[in-house]
Amino acid sequence: MKSMKLRQKCIYLATICSLLTACQTPGPPAPVQPPPPANPAPVITEASRNAEEVQAWISQISEYRKHSPARLAGEIPPLRSKAQAEPTFNNRLKLALCLAFIPGEENESLGMLEALAPSIKSPEIALIADLIVANVRERRRYRENMSSLQSRNKEAGRQQEDLKVRQESLKRQIEELERKLAALK
Repeated sequence: MKSMKLRQKCIYLATICSLLTACQTPGPPAPVQPPPPANPAPVITEASRNAEEVQAWISQISEYRKHSPARLAGEIPPLRSKAQAEPTFNNRLKLALCLAFIPGEENESLGMLEALAPSIKSPEIALIADLIVANVRERRRYRENMSSLQSRNKEAGRQQEDLKVRQESLKRQIEELERKLAALK
C-alpha cells in the first residue's frame, strides 16, 4: 500500500512538473519592426513654419535696433524702392519696421503697420506687429512730450532773461534815484 501511494505521488509530481514545463514554453516570436530611416524627411508643420517666421522677424527687429538712425535712414531708399517694385507683405513690413526705428518717421511707420495688420495671418506675427505699433506710439508720445517740455523750457528761459533785463533796469533806476536823493541832501 505504501508503495502504491508512493507511486501515485510520483505520478502526480511528474504530471505537475510536465504541466509547469509546458507553461514555460515561449510563445510566438514578437513582430520585428523595421529600423527607422537614417535621415527622416523633416516634417514641416504650420507651427514650425510660424516659429521660423517669428524668429526671422525678431532677428530683423534686433538688427534694426542695433543700428544708428543715420544708418537706418541709408537703408530706407533701397527698401522703399523694393517695396514699390514688389509690394509683397514682407517687403512692406521690412520698410515699416526700419522706419519704426528712425526718429521722426513714426507716422509713416504707424500708417504702414496699421495698413498691414489685417493681412497678417499668424497670431505670433500679429503680436509682434502690435508690440512694434505700441512701441512706436510710445516713442512718438515721448518725443512730443520732450518737444513740449523743450518749448516750455525755452519760454521759461526767455522769461528769465526778461526778468534779468527788468531787474537791471530797476537797479539802474534805483541807483539814479539814490544819486538824486544824495544830491538833494
